[in-house]
Amino acid sequence: MKTTEPRAIHLKDYRPPPYRIPELALDFNLDPEATRVTATMKVERVAERGEPLQLDGHRLKLISVKVNGAALDKSAYVEDATSLTLTAPPASFTLELVTEIAPAETGPTQTAERVTDQGPDRSHKKHVKNDRHRLPLYPAVLLKDLAKDDPVSAQAASDPE
Repeated sequence: MKTTEPRAIHLKDYRPPPYRIPELALDFNLDPEATRVTATMKVERVAERGEPLQLDGHRLKLISVKVNGAALDKSAYVEDATSLTLTAPPASFTLELVTEIAPAETGPTQTAERVTDQGPDRSHKKHVKNDRHRLPLYPAVLLKDLAKDDPVSAQAASDPE
């Protein structure tokens, strides 16, 4: 459980994110014990110089990381309990993350309940264009946070094709 107070960010201290995610595709293989989520995203550096790309996520088990279709060596990223950081990503690339979450351990979420009510097909794929939103990049928190900002887009992202 997070116990620290939220920290205010003043306009004078604000820095735009160094990367943008114009496209994101999610594939959910639902299972109460271990739901596997594959997130494939196009990533573009908008900062002038390269810097690490930090992706936030909690209660996730990282299965694999690929950049432009090739498995990323473990020395190219740092993983901890709340984030994944690519230490030297290219200026423009396709990133594929496969993670596992344990819904039985973390408890049900409104998003997971909506997706599982869609029928017997336990694999859901959705392609999301990110022109208006700065989305969290680690897939388990993606739809929950999107629903706070834009319930219509969140519903579209959780509906099967």
